[in-house]
Amino acid sequence: MIPQLRATGTKEENTNFSPYILSISLPPLPGEVTVRSLSEMGICISTGSACSSRKKDRMRTLINMGIPEDIADSAIRISYGWYTTKNELEEFLEGIKKLEKLIPRKNRKFLSR
Repeated sequence: MIPQLRATGTKEENTNFSPYILSISLPPLPGEVTVRSLSEMGICISTGSACSSRKKDRMRTLINMGIPEDIADSAIRISYGWYTTKNELEEFLEGIKKLEKLIPRKNRKFLSR
């Protein structure tokens, strides 16, 4: 669906993680732009990693995990749980698709349908 969408994190099998938090990246769109745009659509997400949410440099945790800076810069954090509905997830995906207009024309292929 979105060829350049990337999950940010580790590939190690024995890593502890929360099954209710997903970190993804939509390069070249900065994470703050994605957060603001989705917020205007009524979708609440965050940037950076969960353990750096109160720090000034939110990318630092992801970079320290070995995530390239351009990927860390566009990272967003999605939290969901037992009460998240299928409709809410579909609205999020539709919101991501609408971000294509914010991408420079030369990079728009990454959101191709």
